[in-house]
Amino acid sequence: MKKSSLSDMESALFEWFKEKRIEGIPISGPMVYEKAKWFHEHLKIEETFNASQGWLFRFKTRQGIRQLDIQGESLSGDLTAATLFNDEFHSFLSKLNLSPDQVYNADESGLFWKMLPSKTLAAQSEKSAPGHKSNKERLTIMTCSNATGSHKIKLTVIGKAKKPRSFKRTEMKYLPCDYYHHPKAWMNQNEKGIPKRAVLLLHNAPSHPSESP
Repeated sequence: MKKSSLSDMESALFEWFKEKRIEGIPISGPMVYEKAKWFHEHLKIEETFNASQGWLFRFKTRQGIRQLDIQGESLSGDLTAATLFNDEFHSFLSKLNLSPDQVYNADESGLFWKMLPSKTLAAQSEKSAPGHKSNKERLTIMTCSNATGSHKIKLTVIGKAKKPRSFKRTEMKYLPCDYYHHPKAWMNQNEKGIPKRAVLLLHNAPSHPSESP
């Protein structure tokens, strides 16, 4: 492959990359972009540099860098059960004469905002990518919208602190979400509201209300 005209910058970048991988630090594409721009500036290279997807692809190819999974899990779905539920649900909507505007889906998700990535770029010599102990400090987020996307419920966020330091001098009512606090940052049943005249789809979790009206 054609040699890069920015070889000094790329040599320094690859040395940095190898050092970080020896330390076990996960490296992503955006991290490589930012460090490449840093080296370009600090090495005072006069040639113009554009940190593009094309450049990153060529740099990884030249250095034999590829992507490895640090950790992950495989999920499989029951297609038969899914098809059966789909047919029964459409029949249910038809029976009650409900439109997609009246069908809502709500679900909570954990945001582990201090956790390192589960994938990393790795040198050709690396056979695996051992990870570090994960920081599991989390926020719980609930999203809810109807099937057409015409009505989206305001985002709900649950954290451990009653008023985090980052909220200092901030009026809670002006936040783009409804913030609540809980010692474990988990969602409980009392923190979920159900629209009265709508169908709300929920995954199976202890925080979800019972089926009774």
